[in-house]
Amino acid sequence: MKLDDDTSLENAKLDADSRNKDPSSKMCNPVMRSFHTPPYKHSRSYSVEEIIKDNVYLATAVPQSKGCAGVSHFTAPLRNGIDNSEAFLANSVTDISGNINNNTDSDVTLKPLNIRSDYGIVFNVQRNQLKLGKIYSDGHLQLLGNELTLNNQFKNSRKALFADIELHSNFDTGNSHLTLQRHTFNFTPEQDLKNYYIPILPIDLNITHGQLTTSADIHINKDAQVTGSIELSSKGITGAYESYRFGNVHSNVALALIASNVKTQSPLEISADYLDVGIPMSNPRFIADFDTAKQYYHIAHGSTELYGGNVTITPLTITSLSNIKEVPLKVTGIDLKRVIAIADQDNIELTGKVDGVIPIALDNGSIVIRNASLDTRKPGGVLRYIEGSSIDKKIKAADASSPLNIVKVLENYHYNSIALAFDYAKNGDLSLITKIKGQSPDFQNDVRST
Repeated sequence: MKLDDDTSLENAKLDADSRNKDPSSKMCNPVMRSFHTPPYKHSRSYSVEEIIKDNVYLATAVPQSKGCAGVSHFTAPLRNGIDNSEAFLANSVTDISGNINNNTDSDVTLKPLNIRSDYGIVFNVQRNQLKLGKIYSDGHLQLLGNELTLNNQFKNSRKALFADIELHSNFDTGNSHLTLQRHTFNFTPEQDLKNYYIPILPIDLNITHGQLTTSADIHINKDAQVTGSIELSSKGITGAYESYRFGNVHSNVALALIASNVKTQSPLEISADYLDVGIPMSNPRFIADFDTAKQYYHIAHGSTELYGGNVTITPLTITSLSNIKEVPLKVTGIDLKRVIAIADQDNIELTGKVDGVIPIALDNGSIVIRNASLDTRKPGGVLRYIEGSSIDKKIKAADASSPLNIVKVLENYHYNSIALAFDYAKNGDLSLITKIKGQSPDFQNDVRST
């Protein structure tokens, strides 16, 4: 629909002596008077709906009258219930304000705007100066009056599907419903995350094996409040993030969204064969549930195998994720020989097993450790430097007065116990106290040392 400036219509006058002599042309008079004095020219305040409605009556009625065929430049089939257009015009009167008052016996309805269309869009995605490649968006749009429905699929340059979304919105109520259709990503070395699904990934993350399934059902009301659910599950996910590695990850996450809060619909569970974040963990398992509206966070189980031993979390409930008073980690059976081997220390031999407790806290998001203690099991073990190592060579090269001579006690030291007590402050300072009890049979005629 095109709304023109009405200057030409203001200046137009019906010429009875001109080319059109048909008496029926008199039916143009009420119509022309309405155009001459449109509602918005007067002091009364009119809504946009009134202005459009009145002008639609005029524009759609005029072309159907033979005498006025040249007045309108278009026809719009927007009117139902009018079988005789000339009778409709004859029964239409224009008041001094310019409004058309139609005969109440004539029911007029306006058909809603209907649009249906398929579409395809190509996005060239860029993050800062890094080009992330093309994303293809194919879908179907349907507009039925105040109802909008959008079905859309997002694919990468290889036409691999990574999102199938349906959107339904009602313009009158302001409510929207967004559905992320359930979809499973299958990862293989040939179809990995970094090279196949997202060719240029802005972070150093890759998944080479396993399956990842996602779905969501979201409702948004006129006040922008969000409700709904999100589900995510994985089977056998294997890959790496920067220098961290993870293998055979299984997870089940089902979340409910209520306004601005999130809660678990069922216990959140994550397990894996291994997880290496600088410390290699085997068979880690974590079970928890939470409700942010109630500030409720419950850890039901947390455990991992570490250096031949185990680390477990005692079940607990907390009220904040940034300030946690204490999460005690119970350490049992850590093999010191494996610790030294993984630490790649070929200068020292250390045997024995360690037990203890490491209380971890969070202070405004920073890790804090207070009163941690680790003790070796009886009967102890061996702590000595390796013959021919760099430490051994430095000690042998030192003169008799060098402080390094005291280290000779570690040439063959058999300890009974090693106790470590340490604190870790939020600024990164580590305070460590170590107590060792034992003897060195080869040092100064078998003098016992502590």
